[in-house]
Amino acid sequence: MSKEDRISKQKISKGEHGYIDRRKRQQLLRTIIMFSIAAAIYITGLALNKWENTNVFTIVAALWVLPSAKFLVNYIVLAPFKTVGEEQYEKVLPLVREGDTMYTDMVFTSTEKVMDLAFLIIRGNEAVGLIGREKEDASYMEQYLKDALKKRAFAVRVTIEKKEDVFLRHIKRDATESLPEGELKRLQEFLQSLMV
Repeated sequence: MSKEDRISKQKISKGEHGYIDRRKRQQLLRTIIMFSIAAAIYITGLALNKWENTNVFTIVAALWVLPSAKFLVNYIVLAPFKTVGEEQYEKVLPLVREGDTMYTDMVFTSTEKVMDLAFLIIRGNEAVGLIGREKEDASYMEQYLKDALKKRAFAVRVTIEKKEDVFLRHIKRDATESLPEGELKRLQEFLQSLMV
C-alpha cells in the first residue's frame, strides 16, 4: 500500500505524519462542496422565480457561503505548507524513545505569523523542534513557544533548530529532568490546541 493510500484510509490527528496534506485535501473538498451547494440553491431560486434574484433562495445561498468561506480560509492558511517527507520522517522516528512525544506536520499561528515545524520532540522537560521551511524564523518561533508555555506555567525548555543535523544531534541526547506527573498530558493538550 502506498503512502497516499495509507494516509487516505486512516484518521490522522493534529501533529501526526501526513496531517498537513490530508487536511489540505479535506478543506479543499469541503470548500468545493459547500460552494457548489450554495450555487445550486441560488440557481434553483432563480429558476423558480423567473430569473429574479430577489427571493429567499438568494438569502439562503448567501448564508450557505459563510461556512464555505471558513473552509476556504483554512485551506489558504495550510496551502504553503506540506507534510514532512517520508525519508526525513524515517530518519527521525528511530530516535524517538519510549516516553517521548513526537509531533510532526505542525502549523500554528501567532498574531503576526503562520509558522511550520517539521518536528517537535518532547523528552522530559525539553521540547526540541525543527523548522519546516528554510524561510521560517526559528528564533521567533522559539520565543513564541517559550512565552506561550511560560504563560501556562509549564517548566519546559524550548529549542527550535534550523538545521536537521543539529536537531538530530540534539534529540540523541538524554533528558536531564522529567515533567511532574500529569504535566505531560496537559502539555500535549495545550500544544495540540495551538495547531491549525
